[in-house]
Amino acid sequence: MSFSQFRTQGSFSRHGFLLFLKRRAFSALGIFAGFFLLSSFFWMTGNFGYCTVEQTIFHLVLPTSTEVQQTFALSFLIRVVLFSLAAALLACFVLARTPLAHPSGKWRLAALSAGFVFLGVFVLSGAFRGYDYLWTWFFPDPDAPDFYRERYVPVSPADVDMPLRRNLVVLTLESMEAALGDTRVMPVNLMPELAALRERHQSVRDSVQVYGTGWTVAALVAMQCGIPLRAEAGNGMDASRDFLPGATSLTDILAAHGYRQRFLQSAALSFAGKDVFFATHGLKREELIDTPAMLARNPGDGTPENLHEWGLYDRFVYARAKEELNGLAARGEPFALFMLTVDTHHHHGYPDPTCPHDLSGSALEEESRDMAGAVLHADHAAAEFVKWIQAQPFAGNTTILVLNDHLLMESDLTPYLSERPELRRNFNVLINPARPLPDAERRMSHFDWAPTLLESMGAALPEGKMGFGVSLYAGLPTLVEEMGKDELEAKLTPFSPFYLSELMGAGKRKEQESSQAQSAMLSRSSGTTTFPE
Repeated sequence: MSFSQFRTQGSFSRHGFLLFLKRRAFSALGIFAGFFLLSSFFWMTGNFGYCTVEQTIFHLVLPTSTEVQQTFALSFLIRVVLFSLAAALLACFVLARTPLAHPSGKWRLAALSAGFVFLGVFVLSGAFRGYDYLWTWFFPDPDAPDFYRERYVPVSPADVDMPLRRNLVVLTLESMEAALGDTRVMPVNLMPELAALRERHQSVRDSVQVYGTGWTVAALVAMQCGIPLRAEAGNGMDASRDFLPGATSLTDILAAHGYRQRFLQSAALSFAGKDVFFATHGLKREELIDTPAMLARNPGDGTPENLHEWGLYDRFVYARAKEELNGLAARGEPFALFMLTVDTHHHHGYPDPTCPHDLSGSALEEESRDMAGAVLHADHAAAEFVKWIQAQPFAGNTTILVLNDHLLMESDLTPYLSERPELRRNFNVLINPARPLPDAERRMSHFDWAPTLLESMGAALPEGKMGFGVSLYAGLPTLVEEMGKDELEAKLTPFSPFYLSELMGAGKRKEQESSQAQSAMLSRSSGTTTFPE
């Protein structure tokens, strides 16, 4: 039976459709692949914005499983896989009733499906940035010097002298870049209270975001260890044991000097491996507090009005942080508390319904007001938390750092931020250091915070350096001052055997060094130092 007879007899049915799929299986597969690639683009940019290749690979290969990941996996299954399958079947059903189903049209159908695939590849590739990373990974230059080996400065906890034993609080604010409070960029100052706090204390205004620090866990690694987070770290991580075991972090040093520590956030700590990172670097599992841990203590808080897709609203994390700080201070031992917020996560933010902000009369576009409201509340909550700390008995011996993790990713506020990209900077304010910064008119990156914080607490580093970080007290140029942002990123991007072998693969050596460092500290202790149980 000819194709024309097939159509005119009206016998097109399930049999005819299945016959088309059988005869044109490769074309049908190509149509599905095209829909899959296109819908993947919209799903990814809708959930995460435009991501770097490294960020994407890291999360894809990270061997962890959390409720958040399961939520995204279900969303991907429904909105990408099932949608693509349904759309492809519908397209094949329509195409089966056209001349393209006839043997004479098979090459045109194949060309159509191939073009659809290439269109999908082209569109999806636009969601990722930093393809030069892949080039250097697959085609490394054997004669190129290893920048990581040349410039990485190792620091052992035993090398650091900490005579003052000051407390430390680091409040990391999701996506709260300085430009959100700059009226040259935004029609409304969305960070008025933090801006006022910054005017009363010290702040490095020219803090730039560099390679390997542009997403949350990468920013934490940069601040703690003075190094970027590379994609291969996710694949090389032993999810049950270690995360960059060859690197030394700020928390490693504090733990070796007898500090009791806490890390708090609302999102599940297992997402992106933050639990493994901090457990590798000086914190016990019970010192890591997230939404599951908070709900285990107070199950009644787990109501729909208290939760968003990442976990509890930040107000619960602030409340728990106050409890932990009071408990730590009561021990009479030095402590450090690290906290990460999440309510300002892109794209739309998660405005706390208990603290609404009326922006109806502002110059902000209506579609951006939810995100703006989340930023305004985050600004107020952070400033109030700092004020609370300053009113506590332990405030005089406590250094506070407030900063963002990274610049705001694709969000409802992007149209404003994209107008003045040259003004986008990381936010920070340093409060009550043991000694003021000698010069806040500096250019820095997140790499520089670990050595700077240590010396702001009265510690002494042998070279004033740690990883790629340079203490702002050291009288030395930071790497971004020395070579500029573009050159530094060009040096950091290529594949590094040193990073792979020494920072990622040195678990046993790291354990040995940590044990030796603690022994050294104990041997030279006067007997008054108390170490964590």
